[in-house]
Amino acid sequence: MPPRKRKATALFECDCEDEDHDDQKECNEATRRETSKSITAKIVPFSKMATVLVGPEKQPFSVPQDLLTLHSTFFRRHFGRADQNIVLPTVDSVLFANFVAWLYLLELPWEPDDGIYVDDGDAANTVLDRAWALGSFLGAPSYQNTQMKDYQEHCRGSSCDWPDILSITAIYKVTSAGSKLRNFAADSMASQSPFKRHASESPEFTERNNLLLQCSELSLDVIHAGAKEWGGAFPWDDDNLDAYMKDETLLDQAWEEQILEKRGIEEIRKEAKKKCFRSMFELAHLERNKSKD
Repeated sequence: MPPRKRKATALFECDCEDEDHDDQKECNEATRRETSKSITAKIVPFSKMATVLVGPEKQPFSVPQDLLTLHSTFFRRHFGRADQNIVLPTVDSVLFANFVAWLYLLELPWEPDDGIYVDDGDAANTVLDRAWALGSFLGAPSYQNTQMKDYQEHCRGSSCDWPDILSITAIYKVTSAGSKLRNFAADSMASQSPFKRHASESPEFTERNNLLLQCSELSLDVIHAGAKEWGGAFPWDDDNLDAYMKDETLLDQAWEEQILEKRGIEEIRKEAKKKCFRSMFELAHLERNKSKD
């Protein structure tokens, strides 16, 4: 085993192997990613493949059924009733490709400016908004939270002019009232006091004024958000981001529940004794806490 790297600060010392993290949150996130990738690697070789036909062109995607049901309540409900192909005619095939890649990687596989939307700049600039909405449709909160973390990085960028008119408009078009992403958008506008930042005769002032006039739901949300004491803080700050994250079941717990929905533990033990690799992986996962007792 290679030696561990240790990073010490005045408040935190990282003990993670081959990593230098700045705080415990980074350590926990790295552990979560590695656990999730390990679970994915144990599921994929034994899963039945599902065909999902996406978009008006019915572009086919072959995806491990067990990954779909692990992460999405939409697919869990569907495959609980039937095994036939699924058709999603109103879903953007590029966004679904992003979702499928995320199932394997558990992180976003490409940036909006990677050329996927080479002929559609508006689509590229609103991909996070529409991907979050796809996660809502599919019942995939972990996927939505990945988008929110990417939003955090985007908002922290030195060249970021968030909230921008295009994204705010898209968010209020593709999400429902009270959604976490709408709250994030409204709080972002309120925390930056756009009418204080921009002179009344500036194009930026006019754009934001027109947006609020055209979208009464946004106007009301910004009024409510303005009641908060931001004090120079922003929604995307680490201390505030949790308010915009969806509740999600930890993947190790979700996999345990999925395993036991299909087979009892005694059957799994029996098959594991016969050297069935799937059963051996599943049994090890179900009994993962025994050594800690």
